[in-house]
Amino acid sequence: MFLQKAWRTAAFGVYGFTQFTKSGFIEHSKKFKEEDMQIQMEGKNCIVTGANSGIGYATAEGLASRGATVYMICRNKERGEAAQSQIQYVICDLSSVKDIRTFVSHFSSNDKPIHVLVNNAGILENNRVITPEGSVFLIQLKPLDNCIITDIHHLCVQI
Repeated sequence: MFLQKAWRTAAFGVYGFTQFTKSGFIEHSKKFKEEDMQIQMEGKNCIVTGANSGIGYATAEGLASRGATVYMICRNKERGEAAQSQIQYVICDLSSVKDIRTFVSHFSSNDKPIHVLVNNAGILENNRVITPEGSVFLIQLKPLDNCIITDIHHLCVQI
């Protein structure tokens, strides 16, 4: 057991060093093709959580600029409206299982396949907050909502 654990630790360390350091970046950048970044996504449906600002908004804009139909999942209506340009926004409080299930049932009833799902929503809360469903806010917001939304992605994905 000790040898197996030591082997796994060493293998992961070597892999991480060769893949995720400057030397790994330089090696992978040799295989980078600029045309891969210019792919068009007309007719593709994309869902981005936490898309009203930051990385989520940049991701949503990038997908929309390539022709995709993007649905921003936002908790706050005002911030969603402010972020909306050519992107559709949906108000859904990801800390509420009820809101997530409502969104999932509404989206799946439209018979639209989901081609891209970006689980970006997150928050850093220093205080312990309990949701109306009785879970801890941070656990509900990140792992639990990702599981539920990813589950709908598997149900709606079109291969």
